[in-house]
Amino acid sequence: MMALRPLRWLALTTLALAACGDDSSTDGSGGGADASSTTSTTSGAGGAENTAPSWEDAPAAPLSLGQGATIRIPFTVADAEGDVVTPTLTPPAGVDAVVEGAELVIHAGYDLEGPSAMAVSLADGRGGATELTVSLEVAPLAWSETFEWGLGEGPEAREHATVLVDDDGGSIYVMFGSGYSPYLEPLGDAWRFDVATETWSECTLAGDVPAPGGSRRIGGRRGSGEGWLYGGYGEDNVAFDEVFHVVADGDVLTFEELEQENPPGRRVLHVFAFDPGTETFAMFGGVTLGLEGDTWTMKVEDGVAVWTELAPAAAPSKRYGAFFGMDEELGRLTLFSGQTSQTEFGQDTWILDLRAEGGPTWTEVTPPGSPAGRRNGTSAWDPMGPRLFVFGGTSDGATSQPGLFAFDARPGHESWTEIVREGQPPMRSSGFAGATEDGVWLGFGNDDGVYRDFTRLGH
Repeated sequence: MMALRPLRWLALTTLALAACGDDSSTDGSGGGADASSTTSTTSGAGGAENTAPSWEDAPAAPLSLGQGATIRIPFTVADAEGDVVTPTLTPPAGVDAVVEGAELVIHAGYDLEGPSAMAVSLADGRGGATELTVSLEVAPLAWSETFEWGLGEGPEAREHATVLVDDDGGSIYVMFGSGYSPYLEPLGDAWRFDVATETWSECTLAGDVPAPGGSRRIGGRRGSGEGWLYGGYGEDNVAFDEVFHVVADGDVLTFEELEQENPPGRRVLHVFAFDPGTETFAMFGGVTLGLEGDTWTMKVEDGVAVWTELAPAAAPSKRYGAFFGMDEELGRLTLFSGQTSQTEFGQDTWILDLRAEGGPTWTEVTPPGSPAGRRNGTSAWDPMGPRLFVFGGTSDGATSQPGLFAFDARPGHESWTEIVREGQPPMRSSGFAGATEDGVWLGFGNDDGVYRDFTRLGH
């Protein structure tokens, strides 16, 4: 196989709901009439009737739910007498359901598939009640058929490329990386993958085009077609320290190098991600002349990348090649594993909360059953979970760790699950991924051979 040696810096639902309180159908914002419900009323003082509570915005159309995914639907209850309504949810095994404010949040595990049912009860505390049977249809998580291409039909085999996704344009951009002819050859090209047609087109690069090379980490709002690149390595393994802004427009990628204030300096195989809620980038670890374990934030102010080094009370140990992903809804960066010494690999999982009171805070959340430690595999963040997929990677520089794993990143539910599905592509290291609205595309990298392939993982 292609040697996976380190760089030379180290010895390297369907949810069908009945109308609540009556059996009349409503428009798209009200309750449907195709699921069963029962109501009961009681008499109050003076014989006045106590009306049962209702679910005002129960959807008329069924809603689907995927394995390992979370959906949120409106949950506004009403009571004619103004009583406090208490909902009781009885989901089937393998489903979590909870009311959060004015939303019903439903999450399916990986063992439930197909039709099921959940009971929902609304009680007003005075004998008025509405009982509903909610239908669930859970779609399996599955691999698509692997899409492969020959020489000259798309990007050459590579590792450590930079990936940018443009949902509006239906495109995944694969930029730069290092190739295999010879190994670690810096690549300076970029290609656009059309998700609908599964075809590639080479891109034109404009503006302050970065030097060829790999491990240029990118942060930015997922699916926006815009990002910021930091660090990486190039010719003769020289590490980079620049920050570039990139914008996609069809087959054109335009770059602008940013001035920096108080920068961390050169960095390779590091963690770099963006929280849109605070408009803050987070950077951790990586490698320069040795392992790094520092934590930084970056904000773009008037076109200048302004860096701040943090001094957290707790933090992951020094490492490079970690797996990571950002929960853009909550501002939580998940980090798993990476190489922590010449011969050791972390098996720990950490969360950096960029919106914590008092400033960004690291918390270790390592649950039982964590995957074996590794570096330089495929990280894929799926906001549908929210979850972090871990695929491949190596712990010896010669073989790839087997298996696909998913980390449940919901607060209070942090856990690992190994996902076994037919059609899994060949295991590899140094691959990369891009998450679209329809699933996560994974590919490239090397193991017994080198790969020019893309496979979608989704529902």
